[in-house]
Amino acid sequence: MATVNANWQLPVYQVIGPVIRVHWDYTTRTIDDGIDLERTTYDCQEAVVPLGADRETFVSTVNAAGGNGEALADGYFT
Repeated sequence: MATVNANWQLPVYQVIGPVIRVHWDYTTRTIDDGIDLERTTYDCQEAVVPLGADRETFVSTVNAAGGNGEALADGYFT
């Protein structure tokens, strides 16, 4: 399972080049930057699936990363 961090909430399905970055289990954290400023960061779990993957490959890749492949595939394959 890969945890990613961003300054904004990443979309559930993010196409970047030849892959789909699939995100779930979002959490937020407040970080003190050391100079009296706080900022919110966003963490989530991520699986990287080839863009042309069929449903079976999508599900197995997300499942292997610790996500619910069937539920996330239902949202992607409409």
